[in-house]
Formats: sequence, structure tokens, C-alpha cells
Amino acid sequence: MNTIHKYAYRPDIDGLRALAVLAVIAYHYEYAKDLLTGGFIGVDIFFVISGYLITGILIKDFEAHRFSIVQFYQRRVRRIFPALIIILLFSLIIGWIFLFGNEYKTLSQHIAASAGFIQNFILWSESGYFDLSSIQKPLLHLWSLAVEEQFYIFWPLMLWVILHYGWSITRSIIFIISLSFLINLWYAHQDKVIDFYFPITRAWELMAGAYLASIHHYRQSFFSKYSSLQSWLGLGLIIVGFFTIHPEYRFPGVWAVLPVLGTVLLLNAGSNSFINRYVFSSPIAIWIGLISYPLYLWHWALWSFSLVIIGDIRGNDFYRHELKVAAPLLSFLLAWLTYKYLEKPIRSTAKGKSALVLLSAVIIIGLDGLVIFQQEGIPYRPFKIFDDKAEQYIQTLALSPIAKKCHDFYKKPTHPEQWFCELGDTQSGIWIITYGDSHAQSMIPAFNRYGKENHVQIIHASESSCLPLLRLKVITVSHNLSCMSIIEKEATIAKSKKISMVVLVANWTRYIGKLTTQPNKRYQLISIDNIISIDNSSLQGIPAFTYGLEKTLSYYNSLDIPVLLLEDNPQQMEPTVPIHLLRFYSRNNQQHLEQRLNQSAVSIQNHIKNQATINGILEKIATHYPNTYILNIDKVLCNSKTCPWDKDGEFLYYDSHHLTTAGSMLVYPLLKEKLNNILKIN
Repeated sequence: MNTIHKYAYRPDIDGLRALAVLAVIAYHYEYAKDLLTGGFIGVDIFFVISGYLITGILIKDFEAHRFSIVQFYQRRVRRIFPALIIILLFSLIIGWIFLFGNEYKTLSQHIAASAGFIQNFILWSESGYFDLSSIQKPLLHLWSLAVEEQFYIFWPLMLWVILHYGWSITRSIIFIISLSFLINLWYAHQDKVIDFYFPITRAWELMAGAYLASIHHYRQSFFSKYSSLQSWLGLGLIIVGFFTIHPEYRFPGVWAVLPVLGTVLLLNAGSNSFINRYVFSSPIAIWIGLISYPLYLWHWALWSFSLVIIGDIRGNDFYRHELKVAAPLLSFLLAWLTYKYLEKPIRSTAKGKSALVLLSAVIIIGLDGLVIFQQEGIPYRPFKIFDDKAEQYIQTLALSPIAKKCHDFYKKPTHPEQWFCELGDTQSGIWIITYGDSHAQSMIPAFNRYGKENHVQIIHASESSCLPLLRLKVITVSHNLSCMSIIEKEATIAKSKKISMVVLVANWTRYIGKLTTQPNKRYQLISIDNIISIDNSSLQGIPAFTYGLEKTLSYYNSLDIPVLLLEDNPQQMEPTVPIHLLRFYSRNNQQHLEQRLNQSAVSIQNHIKNQATINGILEKIATHYPNTYILNIDKVLCNSKTCPWDKDGEFLYYDSHHLTTAGSMLVYPLLKEKLNNILKIN
């Protein structure tokens, strides 16, 4: 009969750690990215293992009356801090040399947050559309470490209360699992960003391991006769999760049951079950498991810094492929060195002294990060690779404060009074409404200037991927309910107030299947009147889009309110980010920078071709509704050959399709002329 030997070393658990970290690495490095879509669930495996091991130790110490909260956190510090310190120091140094001021500011905030184990909350707060992409955050992966340590702030105290009052450990844990899981399910449908990052929605995963630890402490394993079957079934559930779970899903949600239950079954199967004995207890699996923690820390930091510094720019796919080989090899080497020459020696030193030194080091690093953040990333610091001229150029990419403030209101679902911003002359009696998706946010500087200079008050709302049309829902967008609420609220305001005009702005092509810069991202439109439900791939979203546009124009036409449809700005064909070109320029010259920008700028012919379908729809439908106007902005953003990235030393695009403040200001004269004509303002 297979039994679980209480608290004896189990080599198969290190092997299970190896599976978890290898899955995460494969996912992050995009090995077989179309197949291994759920490799990120390796983190969930770590959560269950952690809950199992730590809870087993806690129960043993409590029952032996030798538990010490100080000793518990000393162990955590000695286990977690050595590798963490190295990664944070590495990030500070590399960032100082290679990153621009705005990048280093973000990194330094993440360093401070990681040192304080609140990185998950920082990432949640940054989850707006214009937030940096994941690859530009070298410490992104430390969210999971933050969740784990936040859990261990409360769990020892809760377990002490349970034991002190003689409550059933297993029943108490089941209650906590149930509560956390239900909260997770609720947030999966309300706010999937909170669901992903918050400890309350992840606690059930660690508690699943804790439940198994309580079972093993008192009753050995369950279903021990079927240990090998359990190991096969557990591994099967995890593998199914690797290949079926997708990052677009609402996760954890119900999907996390696959890795969590699979890990529980593997842990319960014991070290003598077939899979655990012959696969997870193999020497190579054990070795990878032993270095899995520093390997997890190193792999993403190296990958992120490499791609950010080299730049995922046109023609550099070669480097990306090379990095897929070099980065993991270097990660394994550094992880082994960290484990052998840092982690193991520290574990053999005096416990109290080493823990105090480690804690002090993390605090100092965290304070350094905070100071750098407060100093705006120290943009003109010495020993950086780029010159000050490049840094000045990069400042044109910064979003205006008001554009940051007036966007992504889905973060305030219970405060509808905060869904809108008042722009322009807030004392004026002339009101217009502007709303849309992130392209509407890009136009905020122009809207605000227009309102101030022409004494017009503007009610603005914008939300990422929020199509500003009535009676439609973008069901593949997590915050679609708040998007619909904002659109309906805008319509209500237009009816209740004396609104002079409505301006709609959006990345219109995206919603009918013409995604020039994000070909793998798919939206699905559905009419809430249950008339049309069509995927937008291959232009099949046109009927649903047309239905929503007609409903919107008909509604405002019935109120005798003019509507201005702003045709979309040009979209660069290459996913080139200007900041990468500037880093390239820092190693070359101004002429080469201009050459690279000109080469990657979308041609006027391609732009017209890309926008032809959607502009045709907008213009055709607009003719059927009085007081509907169209504004095309090509003539200020394009010349006879191309639609350039920059003008007069300023970037016009934040990324491949969002206008910067300079881009918005370039559109302003056209916008002003059109609005004044409609509003009859001299």
C-alpha cells in the first residue's frame, strides 16, 4: 500500500516543480505557442505545492507547541529573499544602463512593489489599455510571489485560531476553499483582472494544498490503493490544461480546477506511484525542481530585458529566434549558480542573523526603487547607453495627465458618477458628448483644447476595446458589461441634458475583422436584441456592426442631436514601437533613425485600402440619417506617399495605431473647423 511519509523529503515534489517551471518557460518563450496555450498554469501548480508543504509544517509545529511566528518568517525570508535580491539588483543595474526615463520609472516602481510584495496590486492598477505590454515588464512574474506571501501573512494566524478553538481543520479549510472559489467565480465574470491578481481569488488554490496536508497529517493518503491511477489522472488533467486553457479565458475561474485538482492528485498519489517514481523522481527532474525558484525568477527577467533592449523591430526576428535559445540556457546557468552559491550557503548560516541581513537588503533595494520612481526614472542619469537627445525625443510619447485620467472606467463599476470627465470650458452652456474606445482617449488633448478655446463643455468617456454603438456587446472583451453601461449612460445624458452634438471615435476596422496590427486578436459582436451574433473574423462582423451603427444614429436622430463620426487614423502596418527605434538610434545616428521610420511607415495606398471597407460603411449609412457628419483626417496625418510616424521631431504615434498628444494636436485644426461648422460657432 502506498502511504505518505509525514514530512519526509519527497523527490517527486521537486520533479513536479520542474514540470511547473518548464511549462511557464515554454509559454513565455512561445515554444509551440499555438499548442501550449496554457503553460502559464505552472504557477497554479506552484501554489498548490506551496500550500501543501507550508501547511504541513505549520500543523506539525502547532501540535508540537513549538510554533514561532518569528521563526516562520525567518524561514520564509531565508527561502525567498536571496534569489529575489539578486533579481532586483540585476534589474536596477540593467535598467539604469539601458532604459529610458519613463521605462526606468515603471521598472523602479515594480522593484519597490516586488520588494514590498505588492506587485500584484501594482499590475492590477496598471491594467489600462495604454499600460506597457507584458514583455516590457521584466518583473511582471513576481505577482505570483506577492500573492503567495500575502497569503502567508494571514494563514498562520488563521490556522492558530482554528487549532486554538478546537475547530475541525479540514472543515475550516473546506469553508475557506469554497468561499475563495465562489469569489473567484464572481470576479471571473465581473473583472477578470482582479480575478487574476488578487489573493482572495487565488487563496483556494493554496488552500487545496493545505487541505491535502491536513488529510495526510491525520489520515495518511486517501484512495491509496489507486495511487498510480491518481498520478496518471493528475498528470492528465494538468496536460489537458496546458493545451486547452487560453490566456483570453477568464482565469482562474473554473479553468484553474484542472491544474489544481491535477496537482492534488499527484501529491496524494505519493512518491511510489508510477508517474511520481519514474518521471518526477528522475535525477534531471529533481535537479530542475531544486533550482525551479531562481529559474522562475531569472527566465522572465532575461527574456523581457533582452527583447526590450534589442527591440522587436522590423528585421530583428533573427534576434528573437536566437534569444529563444540563448535566454533559457543562460537562465538555467544563472539559476544553478544562484542556488549553489547563494541559496544553499545562506541556509547553513545562523538563522536570525542571515534573515535580518536579507530583510535589510530587500528594504534598501525597495527604497532605492521608490526614490528612482519619485525622480521620474532619472532620465538624464550618467552611464546610460543612449544620449540625451534620444531621451528628449522619447518624451513626446508620454500620455497627457488628462488622457490617463479620463479612460478605462470599468475599474470603477460601482461609481457611475466617475465614468465621465468634463473637458474644455466647464462653465459653458454648450454641451457636446465624446466617447469611444482607446482611440477616443488619444483624441482627449484635442477635445480638451477645443472646449477651452471655443467655450464648449465636453462630457467624455472612453474605455479600451469599447465600441461606441448602442445595442451591441463585444462579448470577447472582459469588461463588456461596463462598456455597455457607459454607452447607455451617454445616451441617457444626451436625452436628459441639452446636448448640442455627439462625437464617436473608435478603431472602427477592428470590430469588423480588419486587424492590421493584431491579427491574432479576435472580437465577437452580438446584438443584445438577439438578432445578430456573428464572429468578426473574415469581415463577418459587418452585419452586426451595421446593425449597431444604424441603431445609434437612429437614436440620436430621433433626439435631433447631430452626430460626428471621426474616421480612424492611419494604422502602421508594422508592430514597431517608436521607443525601440530610439534605442536603435542611440547606437547609430539621426539619419539612420529617419531612414528606419520612413521604411516602416504605412504607405498612403495601403492605408486607404485598409480603411476602405469601414469608411465605406460609415459614409453609406451616414447618408440615411440627417445631421450625421463624417470627418476624415488623412490629409494632416499623411503626405502623397506615406503616413509618417513623426513630424518636426515629435512622434505622432504612441504605438502602431494610437496617436500621441502631438498627433492629436495635428488633427485639432480639422476637428475645430468641422465642429464649429456643425455648431455654427464663428
